[in-house]
Amino acid sequence: MRSMIISAAAFLFLILFWWFFMGFCEASIADLTDLVHQRMVVEVREKNWDAAAASFDAFDEMWHKNKRWYSLFLNETAILDIDCSVARLKAYVECADDSSSLGELSAISEQLKFLFLRERISLENLF
Repeated sequence: MRSMIISAAAFLFLILFWWFFMGFCEASIADLTDLVHQRMVVEVREKNWDAAAASFDAFDEMWHKNKRWYSLFLNETAILDIDCSVARLKAYVECADDSSSLGELSAISEQLKFLFLRERISLENLF
């Protein structure tokens, strides 16, 4: 009986940890997406490269801080794809290339959206 209680408690702990983790992921990915859409895209369209570089630095710091947590449950390949896009975006912002920067920002936004949606519990993900 004791082993069943310990197993049930461990299972409950894992489920609760996963539930809190997914809440954290949803909030942090939403923050990253808002930073992309509400600051970076606007600054690149206005060709305000100093502000875009500062916003990119804020995004990059937030991404790398949260990436360690994402790698616990989220798809590692998707995380690496976003890393590559972030590296390309850095080069585009440094070179003040507006069309490539906007394209890469759009790609990062979509990758962030699907990073969370792939791991959420839904019928599509279960079957």
